[in-house]
Amino acid sequence: MNLEDIVNDAPIQIKKEFIYRRHKKGSLIIHPNEQNNYLYILTTGIAEVYRQSYAGAMVSLYIYDSYSCFGEIEIFNGKMKTLGVIAKQNCETIAIHKTKVYEWMKIDFNFNFSIIKQLASKLISSSDAAAHLSLLTT
Repeated sequence: MNLEDIVNDAPIQIKKEFIYRRHKKGSLIIHPNEQNNYLYILTTGIAEVYRQSYAGAMVSLYIYDSYSCFGEIEIFNGKMKTLGVIAKQNCETIAIHKTKVYEWMKIDFNFNFSIIKQLASKLISSSDAAAHLSLLTT
């Protein structure tokens, strides 16, 4: 089951807490270095997560497309601050407070599975990037 179907089939008590937002191309969806208590599901458009150096250089870390999610790291690790997420096209998101995410996880295996799949994909991508960079410096 894909995330779009999972979102469409979300329990009513979860769905009524969805916060729908629109983001213009070039606008920040999430500002860097902030606390975050929400899972974001990108329903349309393309967004990019980036990290900015002290010198101002921006490094792209991940590209999100429709029915990708972000913000999950911060809601599972309260010490983690956000990275910037920018709309590369006009985008629409659903924001879900972490208490509702936890509630949804308790009652929907498919939602859990989808979140874990996306986390695993990000972990593999990050590991590959780190390995590639370490090979350049040896």
